Amino acid sequence: MTVSTILPAADQVITPASKTNAAAFESSNPLLRSWADQPFHLPPFKSIEPCHFQPAFEVAMAAHLADLEAIAASPTEDFDSVLGAYDRAGSLLSRVSAVYGNYTSSLNTPEMQKVQTEMAPVLSRHNSKAYDVPGLFEKVEKMYFIKDEKLVSGEWTAEQARLAERVYVRFVRMGAKFDAATKAEYADIQAKLASLLTQFMQNVLKDEEEWELILTEEDMKGCPPDLISAARKAAVDRNKAEPTDAHVVTLGRSMVEPFLSYASRRDLRKQVFDAFSKRGELSPDRQNLAVAVQVLRLRKRQAELHGKKSFAEYQLEDTMAQTPENATALMNDVWSKAREAANRERDAMEEFLKERGESLEGGIQPWDWRYYAEQVRQAKYAFDENEMKPYLSLDAVTKAAFDVSGKLYGLKYIPRKDIVAYHPDVNVYEVRRANCDDDELVAIFLHDNFARAHKSSGAWMSELRTQKKNVASGTDEIEKIPIVLNNNNFNKGSSSSLLSFDDAVTLFHEFGHGHHGMLSDATYEYLASTSVLKDFVELPSQLMEHWIGETAVLKAHAKHCETGEMIPDDLIKRFKAAELFNEGFATVEYTSCALLDMAVHSLSNYDDEFDLAKFEKTYLAEIGMPQGIIMRHRPAHFLHLFASSSYASGYYVYQWAQVLDNDVFAAFEETGNIFDPDTAERCRKCIYSTGNTVSPQELFRMFRGREPDPKFMLKNRVHPLNMALIRNFNLVLSVLLQLSNARAYNCASACSLTRRHRPAFFHNAGKSIAFSGTIGISKPFYLPTLFSSTMDDVSSAATKSVPADNPLLHSWDDQPFNLPPFNSIQPSHFKPALEAAMEAHIADLEAIASTTEDDFDSILGAYDRAGSLYSRVGSVYGNYISSLNTPEMQKVQTEMAPILSRHSSKCNNVPGLFEKMEKMYNVREDKLEKGEWTAEQARLAERVYLSFVRKGSKFDEEGKKEYADIQAELATLQTNFMQNVLKDEEEWEMVLSEKDMAGCPPDLVAAARQAAVDRNHSDSDAHLITLGRSLVEPFLTYSSRRDLREKVFEAWTHRGELSEERDNLSIATKILRLRKRIAELHNKPSFADFQMEDSMAQTPENAMKLMKDVWSKAKDAADRERKAMEEYLEEKGESLEGGFQPWDWRYYAEQVRQAKYAFDESELKPYLSLNAVTNAAFDVSNKLFGLKYVKRSDIVAYHPDVDVYEVRRSNGEEDELVAIFLHDNYARPHKSSGAWMSEYRTQKKNLIPGSNSIDGIPIVSNNNNFAKASESTLLSFDDGVTLFHEFGHGHHGMLSDATYEYLASTSVLRDFVELPSQLMEHWLSEPVVLKKHAKHYKTGEPVPDDLVDRLKAASLFNEGFATVEYTACALLDMALHSLPEYGEDFDLGKFEEEYLNEIGMPNAIVMRHRPAHFLHLFASQFYASSYYVYQWAQVLDNDVFAAFEETGDVFDRETAERCRKLIYSAGNTVAPQDLFRTFRGRDPDISYLLKNRGLV
Repeated sequence: MTVSTILPAADQVITPASKTNAAAFESSNPLLRSWADQPFHLPPFKSIEPCHFQPAFEVAMAAHLADLEAIAASPTEDFDSVLGAYDRAGSLLSRVSAVYGNYTSSLNTPEMQKVQTEMAPVLSRHNSKAYDVPGLFEKVEKMYFIKDEKLVSGEWTAEQARLAERVYVRFVRMGAKFDAATKAEYADIQAKLASLLTQFMQNVLKDEEEWELILTEEDMKGCPPDLISAARKAAVDRNKAEPTDAHVVTLGRSMVEPFLSYASRRDLRKQVFDAFSKRGELSPDRQNLAVAVQVLRLRKRQAELHGKKSFAEYQLEDTMAQTPENATALMNDVWSKAREAANRERDAMEEFLKERGESLEGGIQPWDWRYYAEQVRQAKYAFDENEMKPYLSLDAVTKAAFDVSGKLYGLKYIPRKDIVAYHPDVNVYEVRRANCDDDELVAIFLHDNFARAHKSSGAWMSELRTQKKNVASGTDEIEKIPIVLNNNNFNKGSSSSLLSFDDAVTLFHEFGHGHHGMLSDATYEYLASTSVLKDFVELPSQLMEHWIGETAVLKAHAKHCETGEMIPDDLIKRFKAAELFNEGFATVEYTSCALLDMAVHSLSNYDDEFDLAKFEKTYLAEIGMPQGIIMRHRPAHFLHLFASSSYASGYYVYQWAQVLDNDVFAAFEETGNIFDPDTAERCRKCIYSTGNTVSPQELFRMFRGREPDPKFMLKNRVHPLNMALIRNFNLVLSVLLQLSNARAYNCASACSLTRRHRPAFFHNAGKSIAFSGTIGISKPFYLPTLFSSTMDDVSSAATKSVPADNPLLHSWDDQPFNLPPFNSIQPSHFKPALEAAMEAHIADLEAIASTTEDDFDSILGAYDRAGSLYSRVGSVYGNYISSLNTPEMQKVQTEMAPILSRHSSKCNNVPGLFEKMEKMYNVREDKLEKGEWTAEQARLAERVYLSFVRKGSKFDEEGKKEYADIQAELATLQTNFMQNVLKDEEEWEMVLSEKDMAGCPPDLVAAARQAAVDRNHSDSDAHLITLGRSLVEPFLTYSSRRDLREKVFEAWTHRGELSEERDNLSIATKILRLRKRIAELHNKPSFADFQMEDSMAQTPENAMKLMKDVWSKAKDAADRERKAMEEYLEEKGESLEGGFQPWDWRYYAEQVRQAKYAFDESELKPYLSLNAVTNAAFDVSNKLFGLKYVKRSDIVAYHPDVDVYEVRRSNGEEDELVAIFLHDNYARPHKSSGAWMSEYRTQKKNLIPGSNSIDGIPIVSNNNNFAKASESTLLSFDDGVTLFHEFGHGHHGMLSDATYEYLASTSVLRDFVELPSQLMEHWLSEPVVLKKHAKHYKTGEPVPDDLVDRLKAASLFNEGFATVEYTACALLDMALHSLPEYGEDFDLGKFEEEYLNEIGMPNAIVMRHRPAHFLHLFASQFYASSYYVYQWAQVLDNDVFAAFEETGDVFDRETAERCRKLIYSAGNTVAPQDLFRTFRGRDPDISYLLKNRGLV
């Protein structure tokens, strides 16, 4: 069933409120806060408590009335201002009620029941107010009377006319035409009904929760093992676990019916049956018959107010059946046949007893029927339901439903284990459908399958959000996507949960309702999804049931839960043969309920003498109720009728819909293919997608081309396909109340204010290698760290408990993919979180040091896992100090830098820890040789030991203390250095007019204008150049104003020393002296010698040799380039005052390039939008490594600019989650400059026992600093290369496949780390990539061949300048860190000048990073004396790419797979030299680099 709603009588639940109280969203109530930080804007379930609902409803009701009053008062009377606005009104009420409905059906604790009791009449009163807003009905009525005219004239669509009709009908049915006195009476009736319906439902729920029968295993004789197991589990769940033989049978239908079918103890069957059939009257203080009579009287008065003779007449007026007589005629036709069948079934059981020589005292009683029916079925058809159950595990049946859904409607279900719903039993899925280029998000699907305490019985579908297109301006697109919930009540097994076939049908039935919500495609929410007439709503659900009975589906999915074997053909044959058995009983059991429902609601009088129990007995005798059968729902627990008004005099709808669903399924059968695509598409459009936009009669005629034919139902009356759903319709239909004709429908009844158009008042209704700060570097690079200077491992799992009042310390299980709860984090949280994390980290390490175990896992395995809290807090901390480094964050960073450094030293000096690591190191080769350790384990032992040694573990106590002091001081200095650069970049600006931007391309002019707006410059002609590289470099390249170029260049090259109070040269000198002392403690002549010891190059001399080889060639090339520019100036008759200067080079290089190659970078830019280049990167990633990027617009990261993606890869049967990827592309205040990759979580397999598997999935972040444009952001080709470069680092993290986090991802030697990133750059310039993705951002036209040719021709132009600019930095870095001392008279500025003169720095070129802002060197230690690594890696990346070129296919699969395994996935599990040799079969060859750089 679909769940009807919670409030009294209304077809409509709300939409977006235009006047929602803004303050409410800022309150402490999670129901009133924005949910934009939740995945898919799901409710923040984990934060919601029963006490939140009443205040939330008060705010929501006020907002709803304000919306309706605004419509009534508006002078505008067009469609959108009245009906469009009405459809949108009250979104806050809708969403609050959606959660409320869910809680009152699925989590209806005693606290929630109190809320429900209190709120029922309040919500009803609001409902009445909503239909009585002065002037509102008059507007609705006017729309109704002009609908035909507007439709004929073409001013309105058919859907708009339908909306006018349905809204008007609802207002009339809610009493809008009554006089004031009658309206008041009507409102009183609704409020009283609200309370009574709630009371009725809660009475049933209490009886079901309180009653239990405690048995021994012997008492369970005859019951199948899964039922015995479920009864034992119920005993444990109800705290009746002692004695150990205790088993409990409760009043859940999933226990009662199988117990009645298999328990051989007749006395116990009777005891269970009596309690089950008397729910609602088991306790003297819960007399539901009296409550039901009061409900009947109020409904009769409601009908009288509408001028109807009975409530049934009033209720059926707005249905397909139209009158009680029409519905009863169908039921009577079925009834006579069902009784005859039931009598034959009873005769067969009596014959069976006679043959066995048995007799029953009193004859066959209701508690005997199921038991002996099962005996006869086994004897007659050799079919035992229990023989089939092992093939129908819940997982198997769910997969079958998903597969059928995929075959029919192209839907894919992606499990989202990272999303925590309102209960751990609930599975969450993204539902997607292929749509041209990608899979579009269709819906979010929640599957809640198990019975539990405080959950209503039965099965139902509800919606937490209904599909719609008519949303308020500015609403997030995700709000149009439905969130659909299916609830079942299956017994939860200890391993596999096994279903009966009836259970499987129930699952498919609710899944059909789910399709109705997920496939909805209406404009107006009032008409969407299940908001159809009540006798049409069960068609989509009952139709879906047919497929589970199909042999093809069973053969594909019914697999044994233990062996995996397919269901035997013989078992299917026996099942099919037994299908019709006991169908008479099932049909009688249901139809008697429907007949009594219609009869009791057709009465004209319920006087004081009226006795409902007597009426039941008399009526059933009158219609000839067969002996031994009682109604499925007796009046005292008939929730469909008395817990809501939706199914009151409407229980016939299941049988009515059976006529329709059997006819529709026949259309599939007639094609010879039950998955016929044409029929399925028509079915989707007519049955599932249209909602109430067209009358149901017309929809059916559109699909079948005729009226329904009942012959298909009569032919197919097989109990698995038609009646099993009714066996599950025991759920509380309306969790609150739900007066007449609420839009939702029920299969057992639970409710949810979830759906719109329901109750009337709802108007529809690092890895840390560590930095004291992160680095912002202009050259694309890998950002490896988080903290202060020396932590090669940021462990894995804290074992100590920590405070829980800090979002950094809470569990993140409720966040998608266990991402950090970014929206909750403030700078003030970091210090206490880091303090708690450090304490937990030390505790982990001390536990390792003190353990008496000496095996690998107890020492190295535990070390790799240690400190997970520290790692995760640190990852967020590192991100904030690089991407959100506000003044508040800078204060935290300054304070924490030395503290974190001290912690690093403390970790390295935990007493006894190093000795354990040393022992592991010393036995590694022996363990490897004996096969006791893997090669990766031996590598871990080696790398951990080396890290300890390099961090001073072999020093004496005095040396350790000095080393710790040095690290703490370095942490502070490196932080100060980084913050000084950041402050210079944030404070300096040059304000220009548009005229001053002469020569600059339009995208640069637009970016400068946007920068002025972002920095609050009010002058409409203001344009701003800041010190962001994405503005500086293009300005130096295109600006024709030499004076302005000079000004910008001077500021740019003097960052870190623009203010007297920020003297980075003196800070850098202090850093150099401290590093020299580190080297001395390690007995090395220089810091460069110490640093290079753990690298591929091994010595400073080896690195210098490579750089000097390149340097001489680069200088020659740069000289040629300068001469070409001088010749260009001479040809133009121009001269430059003071000669050629650094601020001239880029400008005239561009002029020469345009003249020589007819190539203008700005001509290419329109084809390189950020979106285009990103898509190109994703496509290359897919072609090489099979990765798919699924954008998650619903996930809010730490800044609105950040895009979040799921990264998936096919593993045969389905797409497995590989990583989460965050893409932060734009420059902004408080974000470091440059580009970098970092990780929030590193890939690993060595998880803490009991961890969520998601904790092994990497979360990778790429940061760039592109200038954000108001329209499309256009990139230079260099920008595009930067994006690809960082994406290469991203691959290194995402494709990592190591067991131990310590060796995973980018934790490789530093001169190997740039290989994966620089390798990726090659693909962007490939013509096959450019031709596919470089498309004009406005026209969509691909980049012209001629432009690609000119790009290629000009690609090496100015390469000498670029190589000199970089190599000079690398040479100075190595020379500086190779000095034997830095005396008191050492002058870093002077050293720079003298060294560059010594190596022959070409005139008019300045180092890319001058010392005062050289963040690679002085904001961390990672690249100190290691800036050469980019060039070292260039030798490798050019050689590796040559391997692709040699195949003739840059996407060669075999080469790509070897590249993945050896370059991207291996991490540090193997020495990098060995990885390269394995890939190429030899050592690296520099010739590829020289050739590709044009240096040969």
